Amino acid sequence: MSGPSRYGAEPLVFSHDVGLRPAHTAHLDAADLQIIDSLVADGRTNARSMTAATGLSEETVADRMRALIERDIIGVSAILDWRAAGYHWDLFLSIRAGSPGAQLVIEELSCHADVISVYEVLGPVDIVAHVLCRDRQAVLEFVSSTVPRIDGIGEADVMLALETAKYFHQFARVPITAPPPPIPDPVVELSVIDHGIIRALMRNGRAAHRELARELGVADGTVRTRLRRLVSSGLVRISAQVHPSNSGMIGAQAFVGISVRYADRAEVASELGRIAEVLTISLTTGRFDLFCFVVARNRAQLIERVATSIRLIAGVGSVETWELSAVRKHVGRWARW
Repeated sequence: MSGPSRYGAEPLVFSHDVGLRPAHTAHLDAADLQIIDSLVADGRTNARSMTAATGLSEETVADRMRALIERDIIGVSAILDWRAAGYHWDLFLSIRAGSPGAQLVIEELSCHADVISVYEVLGPVDIVAHVLCRDRQAVLEFVSSTVPRIDGIGEADVMLALETAKYFHQFARVPITAPPPPIPDPVVELSVIDHGIIRALMRNGRAAHRELARELGVADGTVRTRLRRLVSSGLVRISAQVHPSNSGMIGAQAFVGISVRYADRAEVASELGRIAEVLTISLTTGRFDLFCFVVARNRAQLIERVATSIRLIAGVGSVETWELSAVRKHVGRWARW
């Protein structure tokens, strides 16, 4: 067993966890949060299955789902596991910009399809990027060839991810309008029909089998069988994602680098994974032993979460926090499970 499943990280449950309770301006009640939780678990679940949990009629649940999507509170689409898609390595790049400045670096990095996230941060560095690579050769080419050619980088550090201990992917700016990402070496062979199903479900994860079949010119049963195969292979999940600001759940975000002392970093990662606001955890080489992404309702709560919940975990030595000032690129179609 490898990846997040090995570490037993606990997912954020919107109806239970109070740390990211939506702001009043989002007008979300307990039933809405129950609906969101159901759609996170299975984006294609029907309204009838949610009636008991929400205490609402099937018609009301359907209306609530439709409203959540139309208000851009949530989006439901196909999400891919990057390891199952053929990206066997990933790395984080922390950059201190030189002349002519950060904007040119951001533009250059964002042009690369394998760069799935680019953030401006406050702290000793200016930019953090997350990069997917097919193999060791791709890592070498990116680090030794691509990065040195980007004008404006003053200093760059590479943190190679040895393993992903947690990757909670249920926050994204929806609707996601970016084109489907490349799938270089999937765990199952993909036909033209498979690619068509994936593309269609990235546009609308709740599209009916009949609708997909009509679009692709195949039988309903073909769509049903092929989608079941894509999901069971671990390549695809259909899931809801929540807009961070439209939902009123997130007002502050930061990368947190952790140096582990006198402890097993895997054990520390498992403890971190129990904190709902810690959305991602990577075991890394280089500057830090663990590199995390942490969110909170506001800056004060973010500081409190780092200072108490994270720093007090046994084995956590030094902690460095880089608060996000801007999200310049984030491909919300990738995850690890």
